[in-house]
Amino acid sequence: MYCAAGQRMKSPTPTMNDVAILRAILAAKAPSRQKGSSIDQSVLERLLAVAPKILRHQRKTTLFEAMHVLDLEAPHSDFLAWLIDPSGPLSGNWLLKALLERVAPEQVYEDDPTVEREVAIENGRVDILVNWDSFKLVIENKVWSDEGDAQIARYLRSGEIAGGCAAKILYLSPRGRPPASIGANDRRVVAISYRDLVALIDFGLSSNIEPTERGRMFALEFRNCVLRLLKVRYDMSQPQISESTKIFLGNARRLAEIKAHAIEESAEFLQWMYSETERRLNPLLGPKMVVQRGKYVVLFRLPEWRRGQVGFGFYFDMDIDPQKRLISEPRTGPWAGVGAWRIDDSLECQGCQEVVEAMSSVLKRSWPHPKDLPGVESDDTMALWREIPIPSDGDIEKWAENTIEFFEELASTLVPTLEGVGEHSRAD
Repeated sequence: MYCAAGQRMKSPTPTMNDVAILRAILAAKAPSRQKGSSIDQSVLERLLAVAPKILRHQRKTTLFEAMHVLDLEAPHSDFLAWLIDPSGPLSGNWLLKALLERVAPEQVYEDDPTVEREVAIENGRVDILVNWDSFKLVIENKVWSDEGDAQIARYLRSGEIAGGCAAKILYLSPRGRPPASIGANDRRVVAISYRDLVALIDFGLSSNIEPTERGRMFALEFRNCVLRLLKVRYDMSQPQISESTKIFLGNARRLAEIKAHAIEESAEFLQWMYSETERRLNPLLGPKMVVQRGKYVVLFRLPEWRRGQVGFGFYFDMDIDPQKRLISEPRTGPWAGVGAWRIDDSLECQGCQEVVEAMSSVLKRSWPHPKDLPGVESDDTMALWREIPIPSDGDIEKWAENTIEFFEELASTLVPTLEGVGEHSRAD
């Protein structure tokens, strides 16, 4: 998502998108064929009346949520490796002892193991490696990802594991499913779930094995992060259900019907916008104007606006499938502007830095609008763009007019610049 100043913004949460969706479909006129149906606006009006206080950013209750790493594997592996390290915060290494008892109950615990992260072995790289003098424990941690190509089977063939030193693999995942690359009865590998890991931590905390407040605090925080990863509330009291949720759940079918119709109408409306934009740009660009359409992009340009295998021009980008999603719920837009692309069979390809840089200095002088930030980014080689959001009241007619007027303003301001670049291209 981009803000009006041209800065990148984080994508809104699904709940915030719901507000935009509901406002848009509330403002949409009901089709004549549905007159007299049970679908009315009262449900949405009631929902929107109670939703604003509810649909705010969700409260972050754990460290990993606050750091935006809850669904990332590396932070979970780092935290776990620290907790089981002898130099970590837990007294007497009780969590590592519990894991060893679970994986290799016949193995006698030896003091002073070494705990390492991301260790390269013969046939791969293990997440956590715990080394004793006579035993090795490999912990392979998966956060919503599947086993790599025969990953565990490869580990078992490695000299570091298959050699003379006894070793076992702990395959840790949210659901505790065993790896697919080995047989179900292979006793060298033990699969446990995140809930199993939480149970070991809970037992340690409830039995007062950990005497220090620091150790208890970090063990509890890791436990809570794991439970939030699983979307399990660690406060198991009955949650409060907001009035907006009750209204939404009670009228889910009617809301789905309204949204489906809004998607159909807005997709047709987009097609009209493309045609209307072409009609209005034609006097400015002339009869040679070329219109190219990709899956989510429409590009308006002149034939000479290219350098080598690069074309550039005015573009309109929704970054959504208008047949499946509302135009008020795009992932990175909607926006319009001037951009450059490699010339191939698709508009869905990376831009060309060379052309953008050729236009950039002139564009910065030609476009002093304070709410726009002309410039070049490494991934999005756009020289100029503007986000044009759909109004909160769902007035897409006004939004369409603003978008098309922006194209006209760009054309009248930048056509001489682009023609100059085209002349330079032909001279090359």
